[in-house]
Amino acid sequence: MPVYAVNVSVPLIDIDLETGPTGVWPGTHLWPEGQVPSPETVTQVPFLRGDCILMDYRTLHTGLPNRSTRVRPIVYMVYTRTWFFDEVNHAGRSSLDMPMEGYLALPETVRPLLLRAFSQTMRARHLSQP
Repeated sequence: MPVYAVNVSVPLIDIDLETGPTGVWPGTHLWPEGQVPSPETVTQVPFLRGDCILMDYRTLHTGLPNRSTRVRPIVYMVYTRTWFFDEVNHAGRSSLDMPMEGYLALPETVRPLLLRAFSQTMRARHLSQP
């Protein structure tokens, strides 16, 4: 399957091995489904404030433990194909808490900016109903 989502990570502080970088298993986006790597084979790379990490969404990755006393603020942006919704990591989460009336009250020029977040919220509400 071709790339359907890219995760962009930008740390707001320097992230070292104590602060806990994102661990990545390089090449996992090409592995057969169901193959599980050993935790010992994770690649840990410190990165500096303002660095930008682009990661294919199919790449197996994990947030490693923050063993420091500092907060670890990181900005995450995910760029996806229009049909993709992350039902695994964000199932049942509302990315925008706005009633339909509030969305419809927005100026028409603003609605396209929030359409994806609003659609995901509506999907989450629908999926969480019994």
